[in-house]
Amino acid sequence: MRLPDLAGRRALITGTADGIGRATAAAFIEQGAEVWGIDVRPATFAGAYHHLTCDLGDAAAIAACIAELASRTGHLDHLVNVAGIDPK
Repeated sequence: MRLPDLAGRRALITGTADGIGRATAAAFIEQGAEVWGIDVRPATFAGAYHHLTCDLGDAAAIAACIAELASRTGHLDHLVNVAGIDPK
């Protein structure tokens, strides 16, 4: 996936441990974005990646995660919500 130059931009991407979320995070990082990833499983990437563990099926956990994110970042430029459930 080719994205425009995202240098200096900050993105929150859900579902970054696997699949589409992981590929999206990698593409954003490749284009220079600082990525904050949310998933129930840890994820690591080379580059400007920060992981927050959160069960996106739990409203209280989401609220706590977003509060932590807000206190650590101050703002976001992009939100990509691709988390899903794999029924395997």
